[in-house]
Amino acid sequence: MNKITIGNSSEFPEATGGDIRINTPVLTINTGMIEAFTEGPGDAGNIQVDAEQVTLSRFGYIEAATGFYEDVADSGSGQAGNITINATDKIALSNFSSITVGADNDTTGDAGNIDLNTPHLTLNSAQITAYNAGESDAGSIDITTDTALLTGESSIYTEAKNAGGGNIRLNVRDSLFMADNSWLTAEAFGDKPEDKGGNITISNPAIFTVDNSQLRANADAGNGGNIDINTEQFNVLGESRIDVSSELGLNGELILNSTKLKDEFLVLSPPTFQDIALSLSRCEGLTNNLSSFYLISRDTSPPAPTDLKNHLYVPNDETD
Repeated sequence: MNKITIGNSSEFPEATGGDIRINTPVLTINTGMIEAFTEGPGDAGNIQVDAEQVTLSRFGYIEAATGFYEDVADSGSGQAGNITINATDKIALSNFSSITVGADNDTTGDAGNIDLNTPHLTLNSAQITAYNAGESDAGSIDITTDTALLTGESSIYTEAKNAGGGNIRLNVRDSLFMADNSWLTAEAFGDKPEDKGGNITISNPAIFTVDNSQLRANADAGNGGNIDINTEQFNVLGESRIDVSSELGLNGELILNSTKLKDEFLVLSPPTFQDIALSLSRCEGLTNNLSSFYLISRDTSPPAPTDLKNHLYVPNDETD
């Protein structure tokens, strides 16, 4: 497939763009595009795909957008459309392909939402994005799947340049695996206190592994978003990072419900101190004996991606 585009034109900017609906056993987009857009105050159409397999490769795109054309971008107040994909076998993205809903600069329209339903979702050097570079909040991303695999710096993210972040909800029944500096982020760069970071919710995977990858729900002026993880087993490996911070507002919350935890990072938490009476009782002087006493505090900040890479040494708390 090369290109399918439906939208309103600059001659009729207030018109609503038409919907795109595709029903096929197999949809393959290789260096091609399916696009629904609006140039002005009219809303963009929606895109719905019902298939067994959906494969995007080599810059293959499915996109619903508003305000993407310079001649009318300044007056773009239409809403971006929504993208819904139901694939009974798999959805696979690779080689810089993407599924995107968005609003461009200088627009006031809302970004659309993305809803994906499939047994198997794979991203390899690809992305799923809901962003707003205009004045409104980012859209949301909802994914329901049995397994999800993100590799090769892939990303699922929402981002708002001048407002609040959108939410990401992943309902995964079996396994969720992130590796190779992949990202799951919901960020807000607005300059108002109400411009909060989006929330990330990970529900029900039996195993969730984050290997040299990142989960972020950040904000500039507003509060950081929350990251809520519910999984039987949670593995955090390598130089991974989980961040719910805000530059000017309050930090968000990391809520973790897991029966098994393997972590190579330290969750931010208030420091705790030993009971001084216990410390003194352990260090009572003994005649003709030499003793040493150490209080060893652990570093509480995980490394940033831009930090110099070194081996993290975490000593055991012990008394000699």
